[in-house]
Amino acid sequence: MKQALRWFLCCTLAAALTLTGCGGGNSGSSSGSVSGSTSVVSSAAQSAAWRTGLGVLTETTGTDRAGNIHTVAAAVLLDADGINPQTDVNLMQVSTDACVASMENGEISAALLSDTFAYNMVKDGKLKCIRSLLDEDFADEPCCIIAMNGTFVKENPTISKKVLQCVQKAHQWMRENPEEATQVLIDEGMNSEDLEMNTMLNNSLQFGLDQDFTAVSLEHVVEKYIRLGLITATDSVEEVMDKVWSPVL
Repeated sequence: MKQALRWFLCCTLAAALTLTGCGGGNSGSSSGSVSGSTSVVSSAAQSAAWRTGLGVLTETTGTDRAGNIHTVAAAVLLDADGINPQTDVNLMQVSTDACVASMENGEISAALLSDTFAYNMVKDGKLKCIRSLLDEDFADEPCCIIAMNGTFVKENPTISKKVLQCVQKAHQWMRENPEEATQVLIDEGMNSEDLEMNTMLNNSLQFGLDQDFTAVSLEHVVEKYIRLGLITATDSVEEVMDKVWSPVL
């Protein structure tokens, strides 16, 4: 199983604004079916910096602003601190390898980066951590959950249940044995070879959450996505939950 990515908003220490993840408290992978969420912080001065029009550089290559996972992550992070992602910032799409240079030369204020990409630069002081999914106010939201084809779940309830049970057992073992689990992921080519970094990141997740936790949290996420204009086909939380949530345990 690939390591779950937690998205961080970051910037260089020389830039006007910095946003990336540090600390811990966010919930880990959970059972059920569908998606998760993300985070951003700022002081009064930093909030003013957001409104200068410098914008946010996001680590993305897609073209669909509304549905792009990086845009969704940035929107949720910004919203957590009262910043309107639709009107208060300018989101730009660039490749990951251009992020740091663009912050250093003042083209953008901050970048949304994955934990593994930002880790060493934050550790070395090149980037500064402001906010992430690991922060305490996101502790009640899963970073990611298992998704299956709805038709498959309906037509194969036993197989679906067995798959989720296996994943739950694996997650529980990962939670209890983070270093050993990380070494397995490295051996299988699913984590980079940095054991210290990946053990810390994997240990920050609360693997093995139950289905009830996921249901409550997912409904909260859906409400937020509708409010932020990330879900536009309907404004009904119930309608979205009926389509995406299929508890099978």
